[in-house]
Amino acid sequence: MTSLAILHRDEILTGLRAGKRLRQIAAEIGYSTHSHISEALRDDPEYQAAIEDLLEQRLDNAEDVLISAAADGDQARANCGKALWQSATWRAERECPRRWGGQQQAAVQVSISPDHLATLAQRLVALAPGRLQAPAIDGQAEIVSADPAAPDVAP
Repeated sequence: MTSLAILHRDEILTGLRAGKRLRQIAAEIGYSTHSHISEALRDDPEYQAAIEDLLEQRLDNAEDVLISAAADGDQARANCGKALWQSATWRAERECPRRWGGQQQAAVQVSISPDHLATLAQRLVALAPGRLQAPAIDGQAEIVSADPAAPDVAP
């Protein structure tokens, strides 16, 4: 069975681009909740773009309220604009994290020499009960053990 969201895809996209809320669009096409639309169209690039456009429009509107309230010296409207801005940014961060989410990125490069690797293996053996397999270095591996009576050669 084909989803109503897929059947009404163009209508949904047009509504989003016009600034309609997804709940309103869902009610217009006969859904009781908007989540059915999101689930049906989540992988549609045009739907994703329309959602981003809608969120950007909301951010712009909130910014406009803040700027005009500040210019007029209207503290009540400025507070309203601040709430609109916080709401719009919260929603944008969650719905489009690649675009508006936290942009924390770290590049890490680790280089471990064979000597450091051997030292690390010895420390792990001292901490771990029983036997551990040491990492292969130059294609050879050995069994290392915290038990001095155990053989140190791989079977």
